[in-house]
Amino acid sequence: MSLFEKPKAVGKVDCPGRTRDSFRIDFENIPDRDDLGWKCRMLLGKIVALILIILMLPIFVFVGLLIKLHDPGPIFYFGERLGYKMNIFHIYKFRTLPVGSQKKIGGEVFTSKHEEISNFGKFLRDTRIDELPQLINVLQGDMVLVGPRPVRPEMYQKLCLNIPKYEMRFMMYPGLVGYAQLFTPHGTPKHIRAYINNNLYLHNAGILKNFRIILYGAWVLSYNLTRKILKIFTEELINKTLAKLYDEKRDLVRMSSTNFNVEIADLRQCHAMEVQKNSFRSMNFTSSGILRDINDTHFRLCTNAELNTQKYMFRLATPICGLDSCRLRRAYCRGKVILMRNAPAGSGCKNEYLVIYKGETALQSYFIEKYFLELSIA
Repeated sequence: MSLFEKPKAVGKVDCPGRTRDSFRIDFENIPDRDDLGWKCRMLLGKIVALILIILMLPIFVFVGLLIKLHDPGPIFYFGERLGYKMNIFHIYKFRTLPVGSQKKIGGEVFTSKHEEISNFGKFLRDTRIDELPQLINVLQGDMVLVGPRPVRPEMYQKLCLNIPKYEMRFMMYPGLVGYAQLFTPHGTPKHIRAYINNNLYLHNAGILKNFRIILYGAWVLSYNLTRKILKIFTEELINKTLAKLYDEKRDLVRMSSTNFNVEIADLRQCHAMEVQKNSFRSMNFTSSGILRDINDTHFRLCTNAELNTQKYMFRLATPICGLDSCRLRRAYCRGKVILMRNAPAGSGCKNEYLVIYKGETALQSYFIEKYFLELSIA
C-alpha cells in the first residue's frame, strides 16, 4: 500500500519561441544566491516549517485517516512542479482527487467542470488544508514560506508560455503562501496572477513583510475553516437532515445577496460597431434590477423590465467596503434568459429571470469570481 500518488514524469520542460514577446531569462547564467541575508532567511523559514510540522502532526494524522476512510487510495499526492530557475521538484499535498485524475485535467486549471472531486476533497481544497504537507518542501529547501505558487510543467506549456514576462516568477523560490493565492480566486487568468507576482514579490520582498503576510494568511485560513465547518453543520445537518428544507441538489457554489445590482443593455439596440469592438462600458444600459443569487454559470435576476430569450449585456455592481471607505466594483457579462416567471409577492419587482452568462473578457470573469462569487481566500 503506497502513501503517495506519483504521476508519470514529464521530463525536461521545453520552452519554444514565444508568439507575444521576446522576453526570456537565461537561468543557467544567473548565479545562485549565497549572500548571508538570504541564507539566514532560508534557515529561518526551515526552522518555522519544522516547528509547524511538529505542531500540526495531529492534524496530519487526522486528515490522513479521513482520506483513507473516503478513498482507499494514497494519502498524499506527489506531483511535479516548476521551481526556482525552472528546476523541476516534487510537491507534497494531501490527495483530494481520485487516483489518475491529473491525466484528465492535464494542463488546465482545475474547476468545477471536471467533476472529479468529492465533497471532502473540496473541503480540503477550499480551506487549503491540502497544502499543509508543503511545509516538507520548505524544510527541504525547494520552497519558501512566502512566494508565488509553484506551477505544473504541463500548465506552463499550455497556458503560460506566451504571457509577457511570466518567467520572472522563476527568479524567486515558490512559496507556501502567496499574494495571488490569498487575494485572487483559483481560476484567475494567469496573466493577472503573473502581474501580481512580478510587482509584489520582486519589489516588496522582506522578512517583516513576509512575516505579516504569513500571519494574515494564517488568520484568513483559520477564519475560512471555521466558517466552512459552521456552514456544513448548519446546512447539511440542520437543513437537510432535520428540517428537510432543501430537496434540490446544486453542484455549483451559489452566492446570495441583496447588495448586487444589475443594469441591462439590449444588444439589438446597441450600435454594431460598439458590440464588435467590445466597448461594453459605453453601452446604453436602460434597465436595472437586483441579482438574487449567482453561481459559476447562471444568475437569478429580479427586475421590473420585460426581457425575452435574446442576448443581453449585464453590468453587475456591488459595494466593497474597507476600514474607512466603500468603493463600487463592477463586472460585465453577456447572458441569455433561459427561464422566466412572475416574481413572488413582496420581492419588490415584477419578474424573475434565470440567465446563463459568461464574462465579457477574462478580466471581467476574474471580477465576477473575486467580488460576486467571492472565490478568493481574502
